[in-house]
Amino acid sequence: MDKKSKIKILLIDDDAMNCIYFKDIFWMHDKDNNYDVSVLNTIREAEKLLEDEENKPNIIFLDTLIPEEKEKNDVNSQIDRSYNFAKKIKKDKKFSDIRLVIYSSQRDSRIKKYFSKIKLDGFIFKGDLLPKEIIDFTNKIHGNDN
Repeated sequence: MDKKSKIKILLIDDDAMNCIYFKDIFWMHDKDNNYDVSVLNTIREAEKLLEDEENKPNIIFLDTLIPEEKEKNDVNSQIDRSYNFAKKIKKDKKFSDIRLVIYSSQRDSRIKKYFSKIKLDGFIFKGDLLPKEIIDFTNKIHGNDN
C-alpha cells in the first residue's frame, strides 16, 4: 500500500505505556504496512490536528480520561471532555468520514451508557481484545475485512 492509502489511526490517550502498547500492536501485526498510527496525549492537540485536512485520521481511538493542562481534571470533568469531543466528531459534517471508537479502561457501565448517546463505531475496554482482534476490528470498521 502506498502512503495515501494507509489507514490513518489516531489514539488519544495520556497513558504513556498504553500508547506504546497500542503502537506496537500495529507495528508487530502490520506485515503489509497498512497503518499509519499517531498518538496524541490531549484533546486540545487532537482538535488542532483535525484542523489540517491532510492529517485527518480515518479512525480515532479515544480514551475516556484525558487530563488537560489548565482545566478541571477530576474524573467527571475528564469524561465530559472526552464525551464532548466525541459528540463534536460525530455531529460535524466535516468529520463524518472519521470512525470513532472509545478505548477505555473505565469499566463503569454508567460511562458506557453515557457514551452510547453518541453514534460511536465501537467501544473497547482496554485489555479485552487480543492484538490481532484489535487489528481485525480496525479493518472491519474501516471497511477492509481482510
